[in-house]
Amino acid sequence: MPTEAPDIVDLCDDCHALAAPLLAGVKPRGLRALEIWQTDVTQVAKFGRLKYVHVTVNTFSSAMWASAHTGEKTRDVIAHWRQAFAVLGIPSAVKTDNSPAYASQKVQQFLQLWNIGVRWVPVKCVHPDLRLQRKNLANRQAGDRNQNESHQVDEPSSDDSDADNTSDHSNGPSTSRH
Repeated sequence: MPTEAPDIVDLCDDCHALAAPLLAGVKPRGLRALEIWQTDVTQVAKFGRLKYVHVTVNTFSSAMWASAHTGEKTRDVIAHWRQAFAVLGIPSAVKTDNSPAYASQKVQQFLQLWNIGVRWVPVKCVHPDLRLQRKNLANRQAGDRNQNESHQVDEPSSDDSDADNTSDHSNGPSTSRH
């Protein structure tokens, strides 16, 4: 029984009439807005304390949200996604690697609360969809930072452990998805 998408498409006569088969290495994209987001973290040393830049891209529209944080821990991932929800809307699924912050129970609970699925890609996988956006974002933010050195938002400080944090900061949706 075929398990790979290209094998399934090759065996389906009706599928050939609908679209060309996917080439090897092609990443699936959302077929509608807010279907799949791809997200990752990169470091921009010039940003100093806020050097961890979390980037999320809507794979359908290429709309992007990025935010600078003091770390790449669970609390930073959730803070980034809250901002992204406010700007981009709420996705059906998030595609990310399985690094500790994304694989944590707290992030899983947060995504479950918002009724968002998760798709894992290997940690070593290169994210070509995000590489250029990250570079452009870093260049733009470096320029913005040089223009306005005095405007910096400090995040609330907390201990480095997210696992034992007893307060729930999930603040799930109070209304239905729009």
